[in-house]
This record gives sequence, C-alpha cells and structure tokens, in this order.
Amino acid sequence: MKKSLTAHAAGTCVLVTLLLFIKSYLFYSHVNLAGFHPLFAVLTAGIFLFLWSALSLLSQKTAKTVMFTVYVILSVFMTIDAVYYSYVSKMPSAAMIPMLWQATGISDTILNLLKPYHMAMLIDLPLWCMRAANRDEEKNPRESARPDRPAASGGRTPAGRDLYRILRSVRLYAADRLSVAGIRAGIHGE
Repeated sequence: MKKSLTAHAAGTCVLVTLLLFIKSYLFYSHVNLAGFHPLFAVLTAGIFLFLWSALSLLSQKTAKTVMFTVYVILSVFMTIDAVYYSYVSKMPSAAMIPMLWQATGISDTILNLLKPYHMAMLIDLPLWCMRAANRDEEKNPRESARPDRPAASGGRTPAGRDLYRILRSVRLYAADRLSVAGIRAGIHGE
C-alpha cells in the first residue's frame, strides 16, 4: 500500500510540474522575455519540483497541500499578469494593489481582454479541485452513505451539487464567450 501511495504521489508531482512548466512557458513567451522563456520555464518548474521534493521528505500530505496551494496561486497570478500585460504591455507591480478596487469600473474591458489563452491557464484548477474532492470521498466511504448524500444525486451533497452547477455554468459561459470571440474575429478579420 505504501509503495502505491508513493508512486501516486510521484506521478502527481510530475504531472503538476509538467503543467506548471507549460503554463510558465506560455506566460513567459507572452510577456516577451527576449528568447529566454524556455530557460525561465525550466527554472520555475525546477524550483517547484525541488520544493515539493524537500517538503515530501518531511510529510507527503503537507507537501501535497502546500504545493497545490502554491500551484493555484501561481496559476492565478500568471493569468492576472498576462491579462494586465495584454492591456498595458508591462507587468503589474505591488504598488498597484491599492488601485485594485478600480478594476470593477473597467470589468467590461477586462472581460474583452480575456482570450482563450488566458482561460487555458486556469482551466485545470476546477478539475484539480473536483479530483481532490473525489479522492476525499474515496478515502471516507462511510461518509458517502450518510442520509444527507442521497444515492439519486450521485453521492453529492447539496453544496457539491451547487459547486457542480456553478462550474457547469462557468464552462458554458466560457464556451459562449469563446464562440462569440471567434465569430467577431471572423467578421472583423482579426
């Protein structure tokens, strides 16, 4: 049992590191790092892999929790930075944090700046969350038989059904936005 857990943890680590490499490569090439984007992507993924390995020596569960948190934060920051860079052609700084409240005033502009590329950087995050929820349910089979989890709903709690509906509506909205953007690009010849 211990070997399969270690192999599973190693496989997850490699998969997450590969995804981070791909996201880093796309991000660094988007912000025009003068040909150094492969090097920076390798360094980002390498540092992530090193930290994951170092934390795994202490505790695999802690390493997994910390590194997934770091992965989510990096994914969100890369997406925000890429959208900002698309608008201003420079990277945001910490001095701009107090002006964050002004983003509500230009939310239409921000939505128009979102491209499939930006959404691709976030598309895996809900999948990882659903995977983690399913793994927790597999580990605690007794909780699946609780009365608040009716069999007709596939074992989902009311909160789980709501999350599923939200994720489904976000997916449908994103597909709608992508199709509208594709139609606009075709009409205007962009």
